[in-house]
Amino acid sequence: MRKSMMFTGILIGLIVSLVISACNNPASSNHESNSNSEIVNISGWWNISAPGSNSNFFGYLKIVQSDTNIEFRLVMGDLLAWGTISGNVISLTAPGPDGFTTIEAIYTQNGTIEGYGPYGPEKFIMVRAQAKPTFNSINSQSITIDGNFQEWQQSSLIISDPQGDADGDSFTDIEKVYMCKYNDTLFFRIDLVGDVTFGDDSNNFRYQLIIQTSEEVLFEDFVISVWRQDNVRLKNRMTDTNIALSPAGVLGNQMEFSVPLSLLGQLTEIGIFACTYFWVNDQNKGDYDYTEGILLDLSK
Repeated sequence: MRKSMMFTGILIGLIVSLVISACNNPASSNHESNSNSEIVNISGWWNISAPGSNSNFFGYLKIVQSDTNIEFRLVMGDLLAWGTISGNVISLTAPGPDGFTTIEAIYTQNGTIEGYGPYGPEKFIMVRAQAKPTFNSINSQSITIDGNFQEWQQSSLIISDPQGDADGDSFTDIEKVYMCKYNDTLFFRIDLVGDVTFGDDSNNFRYQLIIQTSEEVLFEDFVISVWRQDNVRLKNRMTDTNIALSPAGVLGNQMEFSVPLSLLGQLTEIGIFACTYFWVNDQNKGDYDYTEGILLDLSK
């Protein structure tokens, strides 16, 4: 069964999960709302949990509060929802696939934010985090993109993904992602369960790395796609441009490629994950597999 949709769907799904207590499973049936008490301060970092959701690095949200006005922001600053808090009742507006959605939730006596959502009858819960999520440093290592993978250091491994979790053959199943930086270049390596296999003219299968930045735009700010060994592209979604990159190195179940930092702008904190994705006859068919995400600090 296909995993949850890519993280745009996860993020909106999680917020819409706050739904809604006022609908089929009113939160007031478990936690009495109190809109007349003094203002509760819910500013800070929160962890989200919901049955059926992909944890990824999107389990964090930052709530910014000024008096009764609140904003829900993603890890790197993107505005996700906005609204007010009155007593312990939270009212939000968030963008959805069919326009804007009005959301209500309850801040409970236990210090959690709770509601019910699209993952089933189980409760959706937000719990205060102790601090901002950690942004990891990147290993410094120079790589020659030539299909020789012996030079890659274990310290450049950033993501390990379970085997057998893809909705396709073994060549669609991502096992490991490596990343390192040297001078002004980022180097990437993806290991698969099966050998690297590219599509044809009718089946445009690709391997991708998704980069989320601090810009307040849609969540897939940069997409690196490996269509063929000699067809590696960088999509800048903020400027809607495609840039051809140097060919990838491929051997068996491994591939490596690089991106000049100058093409990514002045990035510091980013989130990144990998996926396998395909089009058939110019129709978007979605993902086979995608990994957990990791937060990285390019300045470290």
